[in-house]
Amino acid sequence: MPQKVFDSADFKVEARWAGKGREMHLLSKPAMLWILFVVMLLTGASFGFVSSHWEITLLDSLTRPDVIARELKAYSPGQKEVHIWVTLTLDVIYPLAYGGFFAGLALLAFPKVGLWLAVPAGLTILTDLIEGVVQVLLLSSNDTALIPIKSALTSLKFTFLFVAAFIALIAIGTLVYKRVAGLFKTRDSQ
Repeated sequence: MPQKVFDSADFKVEARWAGKGREMHLLSKPAMLWILFVVMLLTGASFGFVSSHWEITLLDSLTRPDVIARELKAYSPGQKEVHIWVTLTLDVIYPLAYGGFFAGLALLAFPKVGLWLAVPAGLTILTDLIEGVVQVLLLSSNDTALIPIKSALTSLKFTFLFVAAFIALIAIGTLVYKRVAGLFKTRDSQ
């Protein structure tokens, strides 16, 4: 039996917590997955545009403290300001999009254990957002003591990201297999 999370005269949202209900988790709905996928692609492409237009290497992809320090030192004040705005906007949207997409695939493909398999995606979102806070502090203060923290958070983010992406790939393979098997089953029963 689904548990009512929010209920009003105009709007009802129900969530499936145990994996046995007939309702799907919001993230696992195909329309939501497509929205998250498109937002993920558009936001990811925006990072490339910003990086090339303002000729900066974004710190989000750097893990080595010496490289982070070198890039930070090379930024002009304008590049730092652009990077701060990118971190406060695109780098908030992006982890929510890719993390939600990866979690939704796990929930859709594996209804009984999907919540557990979605944990790495959730941890990726959390780590990426914390990394963003540290990054903004680093860019605005030039406090080099934050570089090892930023480096560790980025490494942790990529670890969770690779695990979540691997689970998502397995989920896509499982969904494709179920679809193909279902087509053959339907054709054979006719």
